[in-house]
Amino acid sequence: MPKNNKKQSNTRGQKKSKIGVAKVSRSIIQQTSSFLSHRGRLEMGGLLIGHVDEEGNNICSIGFFPEQLEETPGYCKFDGKFVAITAGILSETNEEHPNTPNLRIIGWIHTHPDIPIFLSDTDNRTFSEMLSWTPDGRFVAVVVDPLRDQHGVFEKPRQSTPSLSESTKIDSEPMIEKYLTFLEKLEEKRDGIGKQEIPFILTGQFRSQHTTKGFVDDYEFSILQSIHSNQSKTNINSDKIDKLVSELEKTNKLISTKFNKLEKDSMLRIEAIEKNLVKMSENIEVKISEEFDKINQIILQDDLAKDELRFRIEHLVEFVKLGPIVMEIIDCSEDELRSGAYIDRIYKNNQKKNKINLLFEGIQNYTGDPIPAYEKLA
Repeated sequence: MPKNNKKQSNTRGQKKSKIGVAKVSRSIIQQTSSFLSHRGRLEMGGLLIGHVDEEGNNICSIGFFPEQLEETPGYCKFDGKFVAITAGILSETNEEHPNTPNLRIIGWIHTHPDIPIFLSDTDNRTFSEMLSWTPDGRFVAVVVDPLRDQHGVFEKPRQSTPSLSESTKIDSEPMIEKYLTFLEKLEEKRDGIGKQEIPFILTGQFRSQHTTKGFVDDYEFSILQSIHSNQSKTNINSDKIDKLVSELEKTNKLISTKFNKLEKDSMLRIEAIEKNLVKMSENIEVKISEEFDKINQIILQDDLAKDELRFRIEHLVEFVKLGPIVMEIIDCSEDELRSGAYIDRIYKNNQKKNKINLLFEGIQNYTGDPIPAYEKLA
């Protein structure tokens, strides 16, 4: 919003003419969007210049955006000196073209980048303040979203539903000359104070006539700026994508290397486990063979070796988990196996030779291994 220390008085007693509708040139909206689209989400405000036509309508034809004192995604403010500068140029222009409707500050334009089109509480306060400056209560507020290509025209504060711009065109040659005169004087002022003070002039429908006089086309320049900005963003995004692809390729290569190493380590571990299993199997076979030999040697000794025989058989049963088969071969119960009662039965009734030989042969059949080398009991 403009900042102005000198507040104009409102001539309440003055008779006001009938206020018609607000007619905002569509070209103003297009030029605003073009100029401000590359600024991202920073708001910006400016002034609209126009006149009141014969039907009492507020005609918004041209304008400009001055340098901003503050600009954020939710607020903007420009110096009130630009209202005074504009008033001075308008006064000169109206004096030079006396037989046509006076040009005046007819409205205020600001942006809502990527924000819905509405008047905020701050906007309504600004709108009411600007209305108080006018002697006849004529003022228009225009809100533009250059990012979503939306806009709204507000004819009074707290208006809930805005209207849209129109394809208005001024055909009167005297009025065309009057507007061109104002634009020329505004350009001269900009040359004096610097383009940074008035970065963009909205020439509206008078763009081609204005540039024909040799003035810079702000609209065309803004398009080139926007293209350059978009190209820069595209290049930045392209660089980011290339960097991301490169990082992904490095990550993929690292993952592949780690996976191959893991696969190799796994194969080596599997081979080691298989070798250990084979070795363990061989060791078991050797131990079983050794136990068979020891049992055979004990049996070849006298009856005093019964206790050791029992110990060896029980060790063999526990080691190779063949308890059920042993019980079946020597014809004993689990209790007898625990108590050792089967030992006496082996040594009685000439069963010693047959039972022990059957024991060895049964284990041989179970394991599939050849009988260890020993002298069978005759």
